[in-house]
Amino acid sequence: MTIGQSQANGGGGAGRPSRILPVLLEALDRLTRLAYQISAALLGMIVVIYCTEIVMRYFFLSPTIWAHDTVTYMLCAMLFLAAPEVARTNSHIAVTLLLEGLTEPARGRAERVLWIASAVVTLGVAGITLTEVMRLYDRNILTLGTVALPKWWFAVFIPLGFGLVGLQFLSLTIAPERHRAKDLKV
Repeated sequence: MTIGQSQANGGGGAGRPSRILPVLLEALDRLTRLAYQISAALLGMIVVIYCTEIVMRYFFLSPTIWAHDTVTYMLCAMLFLAAPEVARTNSHIAVTLLLEGLTEPARGRAERVLWIASAVVTLGVAGITLTEVMRLYDRNILTLGTVALPKWWFAVFIPLGFGLVGLQFLSLTIAPERHRAKDLKV
């Protein structure tokens, strides 16, 4: 029985997946894809900002005071918003030499152990960085850039990204067949 099947196949005994799980996994995937699309838009904006800076600096001899800082903050958000999609599709860089030497059942078990360990680590990092973001907010700590802005505006993408990555690693352990690199959609 797969996760998406209903309990119509003979009751809802113990050990059967609930009907809410596929809905939660689909919501997680939709949120992850939205984050990825925002990340792609940020990349486009970074290119436009840098091109604007080049034109202003070299053609009009009037560089902007905001381009470098803006691109730096956008890059942070872009990276942490794209990472969950990489985890969702299980297309991250991995050293698979040891896994490839295992039998198929052993490889599946080893991958699940790795995914659980990855989920624990990334969700732990999400918790730690969320605590730091709350500290930045409480103390109203500002950036050191040309224009001082609240640091938490940009740091919030770190626990968000790590949290989504951790949840995607958990979803890999629950339903690995849903996650294939060929499913990558923008």
